Amino acid sequence: MNRRVVGGILLVVVLGVLVAAGFWLASKGHFEEVEVSFDESPAARANPLLACERILTKLGLPTESRRIIAAPPPTDHTLIVVGDGRRVARSMLESMRDWVDRGGHLVIALPSGSPWSELLERIDDDADGRDDGDGDAPAAFAKTFGFSVRSTHTISGPSPDLDLGGSELEVDLDGAQFVSTTAAAADTFGVDPAHAKCISFERGRGRVTVLGSVDPIANGHIGKHDHAEFALRIARLRPGTRGAWIAFDVDGNVGFLKRLWTAAWPMLAPLVVLLMLWAWRAGKRFGPRIPDPVDDLRDFADHVRASGEYLLRSRAYVAMVASARSALDRSITRTRPDLAHRDVTTREHELAQAAELGTDDVREATTASPSAATFVRMVRTLERIRRSL
Repeated sequence: MNRRVVGGILLVVVLGVLVAAGFWLASKGHFEEVEVSFDESPAARANPLLACERILTKLGLPTESRRIIAAPPPTDHTLIVVGDGRRVARSMLESMRDWVDRGGHLVIALPSGSPWSELLERIDDDADGRDDGDGDAPAAFAKTFGFSVRSTHTISGPSPDLDLGGSELEVDLDGAQFVSTTAAAADTFGVDPAHAKCISFERGRGRVTVLGSVDPIANGHIGKHDHAEFALRIARLRPGTRGAWIAFDVDGNVGFLKRLWTAAWPMLAPLVVLLMLWAWRAGKRFGPRIPDPVDDLRDFADHVRASGEYLLRSRAYVAMVASARSALDRSITRTRPDLAHRDVTTREHELAQAAELGTDDVREATTASPSAATFVRMVRTLERIRRSL
């Protein structure tokens, strides 16, 4: 039987085993569909329009979220604000109104679940002249920009498709409020004005767009239907739009210090650093200051001692022993000139007798190479010989 036949038989056997195993697993098991839900990330929980911000940026419209705004963006940007204007400072409302009149595009996404009937009653009271004077009137956006809101309880029915830019988009606005305006001819995007939940109208040289609910562009809904395309077209309603800002909690009171830091932090940050450095320099030190060294002349012996300590730490034994041998040679030349001309053996013998040392000790001190073990002994021997002359 040749090799090809054996290979074919093995292939058939392996395939048969795999088919049998597959049939056995199919008869013993079953398939179940399990829906797994994932919690939102901390960033998404902190910013309900984070997905909208990232989708608009991916689609070619640079978008950024800002927790607080000290001033509106440039007029070639779209400002998307989530809220009805409660607790917005009067100065901020005036600044946003002037910004729209100069050519900005403001998109107001009304929050879900607001008690609009109560808010509208308060607006009517304010219109009669009863102003609390602190810019804390409910639904201040509706009053400032000239639109009105009706609850969905008055009219019910499915949300029709919206016509933005010549094509209809499926947008889920079932839970949104009905919005309308008499300030200007409003675009209701192909929907009967009585049923409009999304309107846009001109104001000055700018534009105001009102969404009856923020839900279509919120994190949990932006991926459904045509909501992403809807958000992009709404943000680009004004020709020449170059970017967008999202302020999803502009309703909070912005204090003076927060506004100052937001508007001028590049100048304030260096000042804060300088202030901290000054406080550190002017503060109490931990412990007394080290006394300044006395500015006087030192004894020559101190310099010699310091030099010797340095050479000893550097293990310069050869240099130090050579210096001691030179000092001994000068003493021999001065006090015993006769020894300077004697042969080495005779000189070593006479030096050993004068210092009462052994000849081997004298020979080691005058000729041997020093090491860490012999350095001290050799220097001591050389100094004893020099003193005995």
